[in-house]
Amino acid sequence: MTPVLKLPDSVLMNVKKWISVIVTLGVFVGVGVFFFNRKKPIETPPFQFHPDSVVGFELTGNQISAKFNRKNRSEPWQSEQGGGSESIQQILNLLASTPSVKGSSRSGKLSLKLTFSDSQEWSGGFDGKDFFWKTGALTQQKLVFNESLSGYLSQGRFFRDSKTFNWCTSRPQKIFFKSNDIEFEVFKEGVTWMSRTNKKLNPTEVELWLSQFCEVKVDYFRDAELFGDPTGKESGKFQVVFEDSSESSFEKIGSQWLISSEKGFSSRHWEEGIFKLFKMN
Repeated sequence: MTPVLKLPDSVLMNVKKWISVIVTLGVFVGVGVFFFNRKKPIETPPFQFHPDSVVGFELTGNQISAKFNRKNRSEPWQSEQGGGSESIQQILNLLASTPSVKGSSRSGKLSLKLTFSDSQEWSGGFDGKDFFWKTGALTQQKLVFNESLSGYLSQGRFFRDSKTFNWCTSRPQKIFFKSNDIEFEVFKEGVTWMSRTNKKLNPTEVELWLSQFCEVKVDYFRDAELFGDPTGKESGKFQVVFEDSSESSFEKIGSQWLISSEKGFSSRHWEEGIFKLFKMN
């Protein structure tokens, strides 16, 4: 029979104490590792104000005076001129979520006044790039540049316009595009579409392109008369000749296109269309 080794009571007590210490340390280490490795919640920028608390929206400038009101956040925006409610909500969301920094207020080409449900009024100005608060809780604060906010406010008179426009006033017969990087021309001979290099194009592809891009989906319009032409050098020109011999063209300056001396636009949809037509050549 194998003899059983019996430890003294004092030794057993010390062993139990150390086991207890090790278990306790293991628990603390485990908890620490859990909290250290846990993903931090995504932080969202604090609102400067809550968009739903705005019940009055007034935009004024050269040749523009747009006033909208609603009783509460569940009511639609009302205006004598009509339209523009989608842009209003986007502008409010961007104004509320864009951080501000201290800066001297200066007069803007476009003025904005917000009225809140508690009768507070905030007013600000936009100079074509930056937005400044003139009155209200954020007086003398300049908003950090936000491309989307600048795009919406640069629309000026056109912020109510439908975010599409159709350049195909008739059936296109010839399309020419030239930029700093690419140049191409497509034209129709009889029922055949050709490239400048006399390559026959797939007529189905060209007709599909026309159905997709004759009506351009616009991100933002630009009130060129109010804010001037976009900055930058001319970087592209689109020209088209139609079946009835009429012609149309618009040029690209920087990242924006000018439809006329008064109206410009930016559009990711149109940029995609230009590239797709180039790839057919």
